[in-house]
Amino acid sequence: PGSADGKKKKPETLNEKLGKTLAIDYTRFVPWLIAGLQEVAKELKELAKELTGVNERVAKLEAENKELKARLKAIEDRLLSKKP
Repeated sequence: PGSADGKKKKPETLNEKLGKTLAIDYTRFVPWLIAGLQEVAKELKELAKELTGVNERVAKLEAENKELKARLKAIEDRLLSKKP
């Protein structure tokens, strides 16, 4: 992203020097940056909670699947043992 992109997104954080060069006004930019990082941290925390829930559900389904496979094998073994 060039300086023009930055000027479109958050122009009050940029100052023009000598009419051509853009400089960042850090007194305005840093609070904006910190707020963005806090928002990302909050989203990350929410996603971590969601992932924990998904992992718990996967573990439960895997255990259920293992139990069902064992039951199916037992049924198949019974059926195969009844064949002449």
